[in-house]
Amino acid sequence: MEHKLAVLTLHDGREVQIRQPGLEDLEKLMAFLTRLPDDIKQYLRYNVHNHEILSRRLKEVDSDNHWRLVAELDGRIIADGTLDRDAYGWTRHIAELRVIVDDEFEGLGVRAGLCEEFVILAQQAGVERMQMQVPVERTDLIPILEGLGFRQELVRKLYAKGLDGKLHDVVFMTNDVDRMWKRLEDSMHELDTNFTRWFSGNY
Repeated sequence: MEHKLAVLTLHDGREVQIRQPGLEDLEKLMAFLTRLPDDIKQYLRYNVHNHEILSRRLKEVDSDNHWRLVAELDGRIIADGTLDRDAYGWTRHIAELRVIVDDEFEGLGVRAGLCEEFVILAQQAGVERMQMQVPVERTDLIPILEGLGFRQELVRKLYAKGLDGKLHDVVFMTNDVDRMWKRLEDSMHELDTNFTRWFSGNY
């Protein structure tokens, strides 16, 4: 079932729909993931060319411990994001955030829009901290996340192995959900906000 969440106006004036995808979006989502550049694909945690794996990931979405949102423009997915946490255990208060944006739309506000939606979902689900793992090579991404309020917590040396077999250092970036929520609430009160939410009871 499709859940309409928000409409985001990009910096260039175009409007993007942010929503929760379903199994009916499998082919559309796969088309987005498979057209990603190879230097981005090697950091993905799942084989995006495998229908079964992607289908299983879509079925995992339960709006309790697993969330997924896509940004869509003119029927084409231009960004994909997931938020996952353990159902039990001492790290249940922490959720792992991943957001991938089509290079064509990087820097237009899509990443920030998706992150803001995930902040709302996380706050309502009782998630206390959001965490992202960023390869140190992504020097373009780290400043963007810092601009959203994420902080570099630590660097794990030779932590990730890419599809090329090379080991990479990874930066762990974290942000407290309450702090992000307060920041988002403040921005919503600005008269010049370009983020329009559809309160449809789907959160």
